[in-house]
Amino acid sequence: MRLSNAALSGFVVIADAVKFELAYTFVDSIGLARLLPDGTGVTISNVAATGVFDGEYYVEEIDRSSGILVLGAGVNVGDVVDVSGKLTTVLGSRAILEPVVQTTGQTLFLKPLAIGTRDVCDPAAPGGLNNIGLLVTIWGRVTAVETDWFYVDDGSARLDGSGNTGLRLDASRLSNVPSVGQYVVATGVLATADAGGTTVATLRPRDQADVQLIIEL
Repeated sequence: MRLSNAALSGFVVIADAVKFELAYTFVDSIGLARLLPDGTGVTISNVAATGVFDGEYYVEEIDRSSGILVLGAGVNVGDVVDVSGKLTTVLGSRAILEPVVQTTGQTLFLKPLAIGTRDVCDPAAPGGLNNIGLLVTIWGRVTAVETDWFYVDDGSARLDGSGNTGLRLDASRLSNVPSVGQYVVATGVLATADAGGTTVATLRPRDQADVQLIIEL
């Protein structure tokens, strides 16, 4: 696009292209950012990367109050960063699109929060505490297994509409998936997934070390 403007000085300013950039609003926390509509440009500061996956990663507040998916690359687990980008929604989860990342030079490996599976946010019934995006640890008995996922029940008998009992865990990064009846302690980032047309909460372990078998005595 070519624009011209006859300035008051008598000079003519000609531009071959005009680039309009999204304005970013500084938001005090990830939790507040998630309340804003899709398409809003935001900046969240001093957050730590907790899980890095193919083409996306998660960042979390230092106080572990909230986390969010970032659709991009270029960070490592433990990096403390400032992230600017456009809010969007992926399978009911808020995310940041087209991120611009500024590293702070600091490193912080946040510890996971221990949580019962019944306390995990239900995407089908949002409300109350939204812990999607947080790094957490759960535990329990494996109740169902498929190639790329399995379910773990801690006794809460959580139901998510998939027909399985417990919390769904992503197995795409695991070389060894536990068997039905085994007991595990699993760490990962809480996210959402499509389970045959139903959006369900899922835990995303980052690697095999995040899933540990409990040996019965």
